[in-house]
Amino acid sequence: MSDDGCPHRPATEAWWLAHCALPDLVWARIRTNVDGSIELLEAGGETIFPSLEAAEAYLVEDEYAALDALREEEDEDPAVGVPDGGR
Repeated sequence: MSDDGCPHRPATEAWWLAHCALPDLVWARIRTNVDGSIELLEAGGETIFPSLEAAEAYLVEDEYAALDALREEEDEDPAVGVPDGGR
């Protein structure tokens, strides 16, 4: 991707999984853009949040877990069975 000066170009992305829905896969993505804006994409649509902490709190309340945290849990207990997701 070229640097076209677009402020909404993603700087980082984090994937979350609704653990209460397993074995069904219900995903959410938090994108932090280079301008500092935070976008949350989930089944209900896309929402802009004032901070990363606010977006994460929203997902935790909605029973999502960060994919990275689930992978750490799986490393400790393979029975957790986290979907591959490009790992």
